[in-house]
Amino acid sequence: MRKSDINVLMSLGLHKSESIVYLDLVRHSPSVPSEIAIRVNFHRPNVYDAIKRLKSLGLVIENVGEKGKTYHALEPKKLKIYLKQKENELDELIDDLKKIKIEKPKTDQFRVFEGLSVQNELSNLLKAKSTIYVRLHSDSLIFGTKGFDKINKARIKKKIQVKVLISPSNAKKIKYLKEIPFLKVRSKKEGANPNFVTIITEDTFYYLFGAKDEFTLIKINQKDIAQERRETFERNWKKAKAE
Repeated sequence: MRKSDINVLMSLGLHKSESIVYLDLVRHSPSVPSEIAIRVNFHRPNVYDAIKRLKSLGLVIENVGEKGKTYHALEPKKLKIYLKQKENELDELIDDLKKIKIEKPKTDQFRVFEGLSVQNELSNLLKAKSTIYVRLHSDSLIFGTKGFDKINKARIKKKIQVKVLISPSNAKKIKYLKEIPFLKVRSKKEGANPNFVTIITEDTFYYLFGAKDEFTLIKINQKDIAQERRETFERNWKKAKAE
């Protein structure tokens, strides 16, 4: 497989391992994970993780036959559907950014953080005087990540309440979240699977992108937009399933 093909898929938001597994399945469908692991020289658990995400994105399907579970890559034109989902996510972000006032603000209203500065900025959540709202999507990796767990322990100590909405497809994460003090979790089915997290406080909201220890954080300090997002969250919360 060409390195340029892998790079294109990564530019669409796939991780390197997911790109490699997808391209392998395009050439060798149907396949079982052990066959894929040998061809791409991955450990089998890494292949399973990649397949799980590719399934959630609608790029791979699972069949059960004589060989047991086999996996098929959907025709490459399905990538255009995935790209359209990304465009919709970007449109949503752009709509929010357009609402930011143009006049010179008294304080920074829009900032981008990367690397360690992400955790430093999110530690400001510990100053929250009211409930924090978090929208976790199916492939979001925040809780259970070392830096964020440290912030979460400090939050628990200060008894700051958090409400989390999550996709019902992620049963393992729901079970993990239910055990965290001062945190309520409900599940709500969603159409696409955006790969960002929304965090809302009284006068600020954040978009968090990435996974593991490679995060990018966009902070929008606009009280009116944050209020609108809180109201939308509460409406979805009432419709969501209590866990």
